[in-house]
Amino acid sequence: MVALYLSLIDKQEEKNRFEELYYRYRNLMYYIAYQVLHQDRDSEDAVQEAFFRIAKNMDKVKDIASTETKNFVAIITKREAMKIYDKKKKRDEDFDVDLTNIKKHNSENLVNEVKNAIEQLPYKFSSLLTLKYVLGYSGKEIAEITGLTETNVRQQLMCGRKKLSEILEEDL
Repeated sequence: MVALYLSLIDKQEEKNRFEELYYRYRNLMYYIAYQVLHQDRDSEDAVQEAFFRIAKNMDKVKDIASTETKNFVAIITKREAMKIYDKKKKRDEDFDVDLTNIKKHNSENLVNEVKNAIEQLPYKFSSLLTLKYVLGYSGKEIAEITGLTETNVRQQLMCGRKKLSEILEEDL
């Protein structure tokens, strides 16, 4: 199966990194997908779709062992699993998101408050906010990664920021 994904990548260096990423994170990705879908076949489909997205965006992955890459892989996998879930159930449900590996800043109290507020958001908003503001991807890159349109990414980021602001205002 790895050969299929590798055929999507042009540069040999990126192929080598993808292969390392594949073997390092495939079990984690399956675990994440299974937590959402609770079915083997659907979970495998979600992981397969996630690997296709990652292969197409391999130029954005630098250090395979980094927390940033692990979060990137987890977000892509969970979004793909959520797409399958939504298609099957035709409804939008919130799922907990694990953001324990977010980069540490000087003011840990503020970071913890923001992290807790992000965890309260629906996954479709929390994942996009994480890609944008924690991992630093542009709207165009997020659209490529998630399969959404740039307009949809901007709208969901705007809604996510608004909801995040409301949650933070309640807590203060």
